[in-house]
Amino acid sequence: MNKIQKIKAAFITATVILSLTACEKSQASLDAPVIETGSDMEQAVKELDEYCAGHPVCIRLDSNEYPDKYSVGKVEFSDNGLVFYTGRTRKYFEDLDKESSLEDIVADIGSYGVKGSGIIYYVWKLNDGTEAHVVFDSKGKIAMIYIIGDDYSERIYKREY
Repeated sequence: MNKIQKIKAAFITATVILSLTACEKSQASLDAPVIETGSDMEQAVKELDEYCAGHPVCIRLDSNEYPDKYSVGKVEFSDNGLVFYTGRTRKYFEDLDKESSLEDIVADIGSYGVKGSGIIYYVWKLNDGTEAHVVFDSKGKIAMIYIIGDDYSERIYKREY
């Protein structure tokens, strides 16, 4: 997806979300907008579902920072509202199904970097400034997960063979 397509997708998503939260009886909070449904809402939800079905990972743009900063995540319906989940947290890796593949993780939270010599670490930058380093074994199974900060390294998972 090129830059213009990403901008169009983000604009359409933001427009739909803003239109959903602009309803008379809607409530908004910093965590998640709550949306009450009606016939117009049901149509908007249907259109959003159709659009998002082709884009499992969405981009959230803040108009004050666009295009320099963005968060990768998913917009999901939860408790009658839309919630934006970034997924790039320590908790994501702690709770991660340890049978997940590299492709599963990329589908959930986006692309990665690679570090290492001999042992290859797949690296995701987390929201809190730390990094998650994941090692896969020769069968593509998660072997180890580390959380790396400026002054520390902590192994949070090691596969027992």
